[in-house]
Amino acid sequence: MRIIIASDNTSTRDAIAMLVRAQPDLELAGEAGDIADLLAQIKATESPMVVLDWEALGRRIDTLMDLLQLFENPPAIVALSVHDDARAAALSAGIPNFAHKGEPPDRLLSTIRQSKSSRPKRSGQQSGRPL
Repeated sequence: MRIIIASDNTSTRDAIAMLVRAQPDLELAGEAGDIADLLAQIKATESPMVVLDWEALGRRIDTLMDLLQLFENPPAIVALSVHDDARAAALSAGIPNFAHKGEPPDRLLSTIRQSKSSRPKRSGQQSGRPL
């Protein structure tokens, strides 16, 4: 499975990238530091998964979710945070996949693997062409 890591924190991206690269069934497709870069990476790589640092990009989740609806096959998203209340916020935004940064790495990997089939669905309200 191809994965994009989205965080404005280089240390967070590096740590997750190292973890993903060590897995034979996962492939690092790219890294993004902001929403514009993330959208460009999704379009360029057609990756089925984004690991999203909630503190970095979650504050703009409504904008991101609206933009993801423009993709023919939007990626599944795993939200990642150190704050327990972010789980509820992610779920409220339509992201059921969440991993706590304080959990062991194998928990994040398990969440990623379980989330591969939970891509956001295109809403019937979008009238634009898919990206």
